[in-house]
Amino acid sequence: MLEGTRGTIKFSKQTEPAFYYHQWLEVPVLTCQYKEVNQKTTEADIIFPPSYATGSLAKP
Repeated sequence: MLEGTRGTIKFSKQTEPAFYYHQWLEVPVLTCQYKEVNQKTTEADIIFPPSYATGSLAKP
């Protein structure tokens, strides 16, 4: 483990699925989706991670 500017960094030792090995699985990041031109950041849907989701992915 390593303390970084974005929290504690831990690299997985899981081997299933294979791509988990040595990856930072709990990266503190949000994925937002804007559905309108000039939409405010406070109105965009959070779609990832599921624990913070305020909406679901809308396809164009």
